[in-house]
Amino acid sequence: MTEVIEEPGAGILTAKEQREKLMKAQRKGRAAVAKKTKQEINTVWIYPPKAERAAALASADPERVTNL
Repeated sequence: MTEVIEEPGAGILTAKEQREKLMKAQRKGRAAVAKKTKQEINTVWIYPPKAERAAALASADPERVTNL
């Protein structure tokens, strides 16, 4: 026997259709999280914002380097 679920505005859905609709919504949620993570990896981890030139050059000053 097939379970039938009535949803406002969508007519009558079977249990299988309801599960498919729920799974589709879950995939959308995961896709949004994945997109945000990918943007963070690309903008922060792989291609970080450019450093200020003066600060970067000052940190490379050989006189600042200490002997180990």
